[in-house]
Amino acid sequence: MKIAIVDGFSSGRHLNERLRSNGATTVHLRSQPSAHRDCEALFNAADYAHDLGYLDEPELITAKLRDLGVSRVVPGYEGGVSLADQLSENLGTPGNDPACLAARSDKHALASLLKDHGLNYVRGEAVSSGQEAARHFTDNALSTAMVKPLRSTASDQVYFCDSAQAAATAAEEILSSRNIFDQPNERALVQEEQLGEEYLVNTVSVEGRHTIVEIWKNVKSRSAYDTSVCDYAELAHEDSPAARAVGEYLLRALDVLGVRNAAAHSDIVLTRRGPVLLDFGARLGGCVLPWVSEKLLGNSHAAVFASAILNPDRMSSLSHLPLQSKQPLRHMTLVNHFPGTMLSTRWMERINRLPTVVTVNPTRAPGDDLVRTKNGETIPGFLYLASDSREAIEKDYAQIRQWEQTGLYTND
Repeated sequence: MKIAIVDGFSSGRHLNERLRSNGATTVHLRSQPSAHRDCEALFNAADYAHDLGYLDEPELITAKLRDLGVSRVVPGYEGGVSLADQLSENLGTPGNDPACLAARSDKHALASLLKDHGLNYVRGEAVSSGQEAARHFTDNALSTAMVKPLRSTASDQVYFCDSAQAAATAAEEILSSRNIFDQPNERALVQEEQLGEEYLVNTVSVEGRHTIVEIWKNVKSRSAYDTSVCDYAELAHEDSPAARAVGEYLLRALDVLGVRNAAAHSDIVLTRRGPVLLDFGARLGGCVLPWVSEKLLGNSHAAVFASAILNPDRMSSLSHLPLQSKQPLRHMTLVNHFPGTMLSTRWMERINRLPTVVTVNPTRAPGDDLVRTKNGETIPGFLYLASDSREAIEKDYAQIRQWEQTGLYTND
């Protein structure tokens, strides 16, 4: 098979590796002329049989992909979702319902579609000014609100506001900047804050049949910027009432969103009124190392999706899904509190000596400038902790957080 990956960054790299290792030929193309610096730093055109670069005419891209004999187009990360769906439709290859494309990439359209189909949704309003944001906050008697771009990822510019003035300030900040895809934010979204346990659910869909690959309970913390930062995540047991409720809701939402042939990463909050889909991406989840899941859990989101692309008829025979761990496993996000320059990798050596650490994945290198962590884009890295003893994991987790309070990444 020849498979085209649009924006093969982030987890798209892992998907490409698994497709190629199973005999597929891969083609790369970009949705925009340039990508975020973190994406560019890890991209290698030699990892693909063909690198088409950026072409600004979908008809031209379609013709080139058809000439190459491409039989499937998939996104590598969030920036490539819309173009991948458009090209799939043009080529007549497996894809998703084009009528729901806006809802799969726009947070306001997502909420509207869920509402129209009687599913729990996040109430909010798209605004074009700080004044409109303040008015929405006041008119709806909100005590707290989330203000965010309509289209983004990695918790980019997601602010938590406890007053109309704070909502106005956050909206103006968003409207005067560009999102993580380097696109102007023409509107901002003001939504009610969702209170409850948060779950990250990864799925793979083949011809509208959805498989839940894994459910992670996600714990977040609030940064000094009033933004949300992932703290850590642990696998939820598939038979727990929370996991069942979240899974049943998501399967209905995937149908509503027209997801037919895709990997998907969904952020769901289990509120007092039930599960609510907070954020959605029709692609693999990011900030992960699939080899860790494959070693400790027997499979990974990337590997299952690659299998679904290459051997869709075998999806029904996959067992041990959702993934479960035989021992406590924690995915931990690293947090920098002190702006400065990363001087060395000694901090990694220090962390790796802790007994429960499986591996550390840095997202910055020596010589890079670090800011205080305020979202997924500004973390210095992430890691995995695993042990038969939950107490041992908690001990190492607490030690790392203590080291971070003394400038672990910039004071070495």
